[in-house]
Amino acid sequence: IKLTDGIRPTVLEAALAVACRIGRVVRRGGERTGAIFLLGDSLNVLKGSRQLIPNPFHGHEDRLRQITNFEIHDALVEFSKLDGAFVVRGDGFIQSAGVYLVPNEVELQLPAGLGARHTTAAAITAYTAATAVVVSATDGNVRAFSAGRMVLQMDPDVPYGPVVSNEKEN
Repeated sequence: IKLTDGIRPTVLEAALAVACRIGRVVRRGGERTGAIFLLGDSLNVLKGSRQLIPNPFHGHEDRLRQITNFEIHDALVEFSKLDGAFVVRGDGFIQSAGVYLVPNEVELQLPAGLGARHTTAAAITAYTAATAVVVSATDGNVRAFSAGRMVLQMDPDVPYGPVVSNEKEN
């Protein structure tokens, strides 16, 4: 994955870790929820987008707004049930959740069967330097997009290292 706009590797790893947690919830017959985490180039991502709900991170101290802080991953899983995307700076600071993304019209070539969430994520990454991590509400798979194309697909039930988490498995 092309790391752009100074996206730290630990930020990408943390986003993938929480995305896999959300994917496992989907797989276990929990809520039909999905998520988009847009990493890096956050100022351009936010241009033309709007807040759907009050930003649940507004006013919280910085350590509680870091995607690399595994203590907040339970909250991120819960917030994924709300409409809208997470916008995260390259250093891991969560600028907002519940963001309605308005992508520019771009030509995309995506695998068949991917829906609006994936199309939106791919489109945003086509005209910004952001990388998107997407959780499918249908199958729980985690996919990453960069430069308008899918660059990674993960099964959330397959353990991947070296992400270290204090996550409790049920």
